[in-house]
Amino acid sequence: MSTDPGGRSPRGTAQGKGKEAPELAAQVKQGSLPAVKERLPATPMVITPLEETGRYGGQLNLLGLAETVDVNTTLGYENLVRWKPGVDTDLTADQVIPNVAEKVEASADGAEYTFTLRRGMRWSDGRPFGADDILFWYEAVASNRELTPIPIDWLVIDGEPFTVEKVDDHTVVFRFPQPNGLFMVNLATQRGTVITDFPAHYMKQFHPDHVADIDDVVKGSDSDTWIDLFLSKANRAENPERPVIDAWRLTSAISDSGRPVAERNPYYWKVDQDGSQLPYLDSVAFDLVQDPETAVLKATNGDFHLVDVGINQIRNKPVFARSREKAGYDFFETIPQQMNQMILMVNLTHKDPALREIFANRDFRIGLSHAINRQEIINAVFQRQGEPWQAAPRPESPYYNEKLAKQYTEYDLDVANDFLDKVLPDKDAGGIRLRPDGEKLFFQVEVTTSFPDLIDALELVRAHWRKVGIDMRVKSEDQSLFFERMEANAHDACVWIGGGGLGATMDPFYYMPYNFNTRYAMSWYYWYFDPDDKRAEEPPPETRRQIAMYREMLSTGDQQRQHDLMRQIMDIAVEQFYCMGIALRKREYGIVANDLRNTAKVAVTGWLHANLMPENPQTYYFVEQ
Repeated sequence: MSTDPGGRSPRGTAQGKGKEAPELAAQVKQGSLPAVKERLPATPMVITPLEETGRYGGQLNLLGLAETVDVNTTLGYENLVRWKPGVDTDLTADQVIPNVAEKVEASADGAEYTFTLRRGMRWSDGRPFGADDILFWYEAVASNRELTPIPIDWLVIDGEPFTVEKVDDHTVVFRFPQPNGLFMVNLATQRGTVITDFPAHYMKQFHPDHVADIDDVVKGSDSDTWIDLFLSKANRAENPERPVIDAWRLTSAISDSGRPVAERNPYYWKVDQDGSQLPYLDSVAFDLVQDPETAVLKATNGDFHLVDVGINQIRNKPVFARSREKAGYDFFETIPQQMNQMILMVNLTHKDPALREIFANRDFRIGLSHAINRQEIINAVFQRQGEPWQAAPRPESPYYNEKLAKQYTEYDLDVANDFLDKVLPDKDAGGIRLRPDGEKLFFQVEVTTSFPDLIDALELVRAHWRKVGIDMRVKSEDQSLFFERMEANAHDACVWIGGGGLGATMDPFYYMPYNFNTRYAMSWYYWYFDPDDKRAEEPPPETRRQIAMYREMLSTGDQQRQHDLMRQIMDIAVEQFYCMGIALRKREYGIVANDLRNTAKVAVTGWLHANLMPENPQTYYFVEQ
């Protein structure tokens, strides 16, 4: 691996291991820092390194693509509970373990959860972390309709709010009006990070519930309102003075530096099996790069010690393979949470009654699916990686459904025409199918310019559909416009990447209407959350059955019942066939420096899993080569 632009070794020098990093031991000796025993909680969390006990020292260089950094998946992910380390693709409550909370107790019905926090745990400025911080989040943030205009969906059951009670300085109780069956798994995802992310002693000075002259505070800042001020001060990426409970703390705002650095938190509350305070690495640096091409070049030069997102597309793997020996890195395997390279959705709740009737006809969608030559797309766009696959959970998922995954994926123009003829038998002189009103069928499929591979794939689909009399145009647009049009239900059809491959209970949107990703039927999604919403439209009976089952699943703590209900939801999804997939996302890859140790050989990646954070990067360390 190369040195950074300043000529410094990006690793630094690993040093012999005591109970704390040598630099911190020196501060203790000078009297500027309390002893390590005083900085750790009474019962620190013990992390056993994946391979071996590490050594202190060194700097980890990471990529900040598009000049941004996701602190939750690089520095943070310190929730009350967390996912177990290791490869387990269930993403169910069985895989959730305590983290910030030393102990969790759930009531028999799953409506009450008691969290015992770690006595003596501290923020990075040395101030105590405890129940008051959780209570501040609940009262000042989650319950404040200015900061949180819409109640947090996974914490609300049938529209009824939850409560949080402080029992003592180290105990809090979450209570729900009825069982919240998915509370623990949602809490382990990035959704749960917010609960432990507000240092009350620091954030109170920017909140009107705790400051009488908040207007004067706002006037003395660069913000226009107290809300803007509060959110800017809470932003870990842009406010380095804000205390954290992460292993490393930023020394500058991401936007203020071309190479921001996060340094060791002296009050970090985890230790290795020998009782030595983590992390092993002194610091983490982010090389902010604007475009993917430059990022790939820097990676092949060995400028990054670890890459798991951003530039690890299939098309780049041959490039990385050619450079791995000289640059000193190798590959590791990743299992993406996502299940499909591209999901194609026609709008089943289209505002045009004629298009709505056509799109809502299942035979039409089946015909379109059979007309897609998926293997050609896989070969031409996705580097021959994957197999024909509908919108269905991954093979590793406990909710894998073979019929849902493979139905209607055979490329057969005769079969496609048979189904399409049932719906639109008439064609014009050019062979384009006519709508029931006699107009030529034409529609656009919208795609964001953020996904060039999907644009290429859509152009092939356009040619495939033309062979069966379907006139479709690809409409690429900026992502902000794309989201705006989807929210307004203004689209004919669209494509997106395929989430819900793992963690289907938390992200079921391709299998039933659930959230804003339900772009095949936005009006049904609005109905799911609020039937009185003026944008809402009641779904058909079978879809309402799914929604009823999902709500039952949310309100039971019985995991077997949850599994049974989710499988029934999948069975209905088979018959409804809401949207079309193209290709299964096969296991993918990341790159890691040869001298970086305790890294996973196989890891689950994705938003719900917080990428590699469950694999304990606090135990990464460099060996001398």
